[in-house]
Amino acid sequence: MRYLNLVVIILFTILNLLSCDNNKSNIYNSYYDNGNLKRIIKLYKDDRIKIKTYHESGIMSGEFKSRNGILDGVQFKYDEEGKIKEKIICMRGLKYFEIIKYYNNGNIMSHNTYLYGNLHGEQLWYNNEGQLIKKNIYYDGILDN
Repeated sequence: MRYLNLVVIILFTILNLLSCDNNKSNIYNSYYDNGNLKRIIKLYKDDRIKIKTYHESGIMSGEFKSRNGILDGVQFKYDEEGKIKEKIICMRGLKYFEIIKYYNNGNIMSHNTYLYGNLHGEQLWYNNEGQLIKKNIYYDGILDN
């Protein structure tokens, strides 16, 4: 959840900064002190924003999309080696979303669904080999026995 809050804060900060900018360009880059790319922000005329972030080493660390200021679609977070760490699927912003976390070998570690920030639906855990080891069902944040 902390990860999603960070993304929302970044998006609002970017929108605030850009609202004061008279530059007509729709691509904004920022860099680390070592010269490596830190972030690419692409603004589209239909109020979409795509952000790609990078680790200081230059390897991509995340891909985020929003429409009309709301997270929309599939978001990705990568580790320092460029392997997928998390995939977040947002529908209608943060009203309904899924978070899928991965082991270093690429197998799914956990798959959780949320409704308005509360666990809702299946919560699944897998072992390193990809076998389901635990399953819970939640309704609006409450474990359904």
